[in-house]
Amino acid sequence: MPSRFQLRRSGNAFASHGVLKLVSTLRNRLYGVRELGGRLRRTGWLLAGTLASLSVWWSLMPVLRTPFWGDDEPNSQRAATLSYFQMRALRYVWNSTSDWIRSEGRFFPVSAFENVFIFTNVGSRWSYKLISVAAVVMCALAVGWLFRLLVNARGMMLLGVMCFVASVQVRHWYDPTIGFGLLLPSVTFKFVLVFCLALKMLHLANSRWRHLLGALAALLWTSAVLQYEAVFFVYPVILATVLSFRNVEISRDRKSTRLNSSHITISYAVFC
Repeated sequence: MPSRFQLRRSGNAFASHGVLKLVSTLRNRLYGVRELGGRLRRTGWLLAGTLASLSVWWSLMPVLRTPFWGDDEPNSQRAATLSYFQMRALRYVWNSTSDWIRSEGRFFPVSAFENVFIFTNVGSRWSYKLISVAAVVMCALAVGWLFRLLVNARGMMLLGVMCFVASVQVRHWYDPTIGFGLLLPSVTFKFVLVFCLALKMLHLANSRWRHLLGALAALLWTSAVLQYEAVFFVYPVILATVLSFRNVEISRDRKSTRLNSSHITISYAVFC
């Protein structure tokens, strides 16, 4: 006959085994719930991305149906004009830039270079319109990335893309989207990307990557200013936003440093 100590010991072992089995069952169920939640989340993102793609395509369909409008009508004859006058593309860029300086006092050689590059290499209207749609989509993705960097939330990227596409207009004749040789989409993509690179630099600890992104942002900014001088007035907005975000990052670093000290309660009260 077992003693009282042996009975107690066997009872404790049985109880421990039951607790471990219960914990194991709950853990397996929790993993199952997490896996189900991950599947639902991936399905939701896939559905949202599909709906967003369909909305973008539906919004930009009018671009594909438009002819050469506005400045694109003479631009579409650029290759034939250069061939007729036996003029090289770089010579046309030089002449066009010089004419704008003499007549209007404006200097944007990047605009002339991109214009002659596009219209001397793209022959058909359909190809040019596909490039126009691709340029608008690239701008939308850049704006979405900017939204994500500003709010630090993945879902805001999709919201930024949809907001930008919803603001795209296709109007008759002199329209900035379809009538000026991709001038507006190109400039928009450049300065929004500069904005994104400047914000991204604040989250990098590696100085080499910071210098690389800074050089790329400076190059894009110079290209945007030499393409359309109105971009220069966006610079104060970018500078103010980047400086404000830098102050926020510094404040977060100070907060984490104080909270890691031995006087947690006092430090937290002083900081907040």
